[in-house]
Amino acid sequence: MDKQVELIERNLDVTRVGCKFSRVKSIEQQSYRGRAARVITNSKVGHASTTDGLSDDQLIQRATASAQVKVPTTLAFPSDLSTSDQAHSAVDDLTESDLRDWTRQMLGVMRQHNPHLAIELNVSRIHETIDLHNSNGGKAHLSRSWLEAETWIERHADGEVLVALDRFATTQLDDSHLDFARRMARRFRWARQPIEPVSGPQSVLFSPSAFASLLEPMLMAFNGSFAFNNNSRGGKRRSGLSSQLGKPLFDPRFNLYDDATLPARPYSAWVDHEGTRSQCTPLISNGVVTGFYHNLISAAQAEVSSTGNGWRDMLEPPVPAPTNVRVQGGDVTLSDILKSMNDGLLIDLIGESDGSIGLTGEFSRTIVLAYQIKHGRVAGYVRGASVSGDLYHALQNIEALSCDGYWSDDIFTPYIQLGNITVLA
Repeated sequence: MDKQVELIERNLDVTRVGCKFSRVKSIEQQSYRGRAARVITNSKVGHASTTDGLSDDQLIQRATASAQVKVPTTLAFPSDLSTSDQAHSAVDDLTESDLRDWTRQMLGVMRQHNPHLAIELNVSRIHETIDLHNSNGGKAHLSRSWLEAETWIERHADGEVLVALDRFATTQLDDSHLDFARRMARRFRWARQPIEPVSGPQSVLFSPSAFASLLEPMLMAFNGSFAFNNNSRGGKRRSGLSSQLGKPLFDPRFNLYDDATLPARPYSAWVDHEGTRSQCTPLISNGVVTGFYHNLISAAQAEVSSTGNGWRDMLEPPVPAPTNVRVQGGDVTLSDILKSMNDGLLIDLIGESDGSIGLTGEFSRTIVLAYQIKHGRVAGYVRGASVSGDLYHALQNIEALSCDGYWSDDIFTPYIQLGNITVLA
């Protein structure tokens, strides 16, 4: 195939409200603009990007000169001529005063039952536009806006310092931001007194925040560029879960999928950053490994079609990345699960990942915040302990899966109870 060229321009406009010590302190606006070119020539791909005044021809020349990475001969940029019919977003109509009011509402709910909390809260309105065209006739325009909130809360009492931090994102001007604030406030209501956890292997209930944190590195196993790539001899190499495709590895109740078509989600889009139509991609269906998410290059390596998961930051080439990850819920409520726990642990927030879980399923994390459950009620809070286990093995026999859950950034999960999890005080 002759030389193929792709040109893209990406713009981000960010308005950010900052809060320190539970007060709105600042509001700032920032804009980011990046342009890039990709070239496929002689079965090799090159990339060049700029934030200054380089012309399209200069970008193409630089991308051509950098074309050193070998790719399958079947790799081709999309040839569809696409147009956007997205509706105007109400988020774009928010004034700076509206954003301040939105932020103050969240602060008010978080402090309602504990005015002595020290709260840091950043609320951002983000607007992204993408304009892309390539030499195969493909063209795409993407415009989307969303709101993000990130908070860090401290409570100082009786010589103890309790910290909780979390993130939230939405495209809707409803009460979902207040639901997030209520969850943050509930954490401190439930954390009335410290208590020593029971050490050893046991059944553990994970909140959506905690389980999303465990799940995030596991998603690397479903990344097409990791699962399928070419070896030095030009053959296709399989890694991780790609060799388990079609096999029942998990509990039949466990369903996991990536879906960029969900309405009113911040990371939903009708097209990705390569001009490929977005879709819902099942990753695990009824416990069976079903699929992987791909961009154009990983799809060509796997000899499949792109799933529309080619996303990039401002200056780097696109890579396979998830959009909206969702775990299907069960048929019992959180209240029902708690009532059935005679003596157990609800882990709400855990430390960052060490990254190994995507390869082996094994994890070891610090517990940031958890609650000891006695006779179906929260008896006190636990922090500073650790939790470890094998997530792949634990997901083979799920003890409980709630029908209620929430989004933790770009991952939705229910509350999930897993056995044979080790807690160490």
